[in-house]
Amino acid sequence: MEDARIDRLEVRFDELAAEMRRSLAGIDTRLCKIEARVEQCATKVEVGELRSEMYKMSSELKTWMLATMVTIIATSLAATFGLHHWGS
Repeated sequence: MEDARIDRLEVRFDELAAEMRRSLAGIDTRLCKIEARVEQCATKVEVGELRSEMYKMSSELKTWMLATMVTIIATSLAATFGLHHWGS
């Protein structure tokens, strides 16, 4: 009778062990996916560098836009006054 109980416990133990192996395999698969994504993530330093570069580009773009606007206005004024005095 004791042997039958031990046999049932061994069978149950084997079932639990197999279930644990399957669970661990699933966890291992998910962990590998997470690790792969973490390698693609930027660090705080990289984000800071990107932010600095974007701010620099924004400043340069604003400077070019202002210079272009001033050039357009100056050209328009020169053309207007040139045509006005040329026609007189």
